[in-house]
Amino acid sequence: MGAALGAVVGGAIGAAVSDNDDRLIAILAGATIGAIIGHEIGDRMDDRDRACFGHSLELLEDGRRVEWAGSSREIAYSLVPYQRFERDGRVCRRFTLERLTDGRQVKKQGSACRYGEGDWRMVKA
Repeated sequence: MGAALGAVVGGAIGAAVSDNDDRLIAILAGATIGAIIGHEIGDRMDDRDRACFGHSLELLEDGRRVEWAGSSREIAYSLVPYQRFERDGRVCRRFTLERLTDGRQVKKQGSACRYGEGDWRMVKA
């Protein structure tokens, strides 16, 4: 099940990154997502990694994990979105994001709300 879900999410992400119409959405989402996940994890993410993060918040069911290899070979990410909620009429999610690099794991928990297609912004839970 996890592999199938990962394939679906990966396909959606690949389509977004390679399609010129969606590329702007991925880039805009990436700029906002950088603020969501903070410097310690987000400092080494590129547009593809941020697109994976944003699309995972959009597509994954609560509690389902997605993992992807970062743009750098030595980096891997894991995201688990959970507990949807609504704030001011917006769809929001809590999440846990991990980055593994050089044997060091960094974990970040947070909440984000959707402000537009692919535009997720950090909120206080």
